[in-house]
Amino acid sequence: AVGGKPVEMPRQMLETGDELGAEGHGRSPVVIPLEEALQLDKLSELVEPDDVVGVVGGGHSGLVVASNLLEVLGVACVRLFVRRPVQLAHWDESKSEYGAWGFRGLKGLAASFAIDYGLVGREPSACVDD
Repeated sequence: AVGGKPVEMPRQMLETGDELGAEGHGRSPVVIPLEEALQLDKLSELVEPDDVVGVVGGGHSGLVVASNLLEVLGVACVRLFVRRPVQLAHWDESKSEYGAWGFRGLKGLAASFAIDYGLVGREPSACVDD
């Protein structure tokens, strides 16, 4: 919802070269609430292996969901939509802890996923595994 009003999306986003009404297009996108997307059993009921799934947000939750979609459920493609480049939290070796701004960046599973897929410092626009 935007401004308290539901957002209607009559068509999926089309890629370059696609045409409106082309066979295989025109399904309404399924919006999965974050609470459900973070529950692997619920997420697995909502996606198929040949799905292309968009994840909005490059924070911890978004990358955990993207990781589950690709590495556990094996969907065909995850497109990550972010406002700014993906960042890691900064570790302060002298204190053996994250710095004062450590909350501004990824840690743990999300950080490992971002490193493994080359997402750190870039704004992904293609499939995450490209």
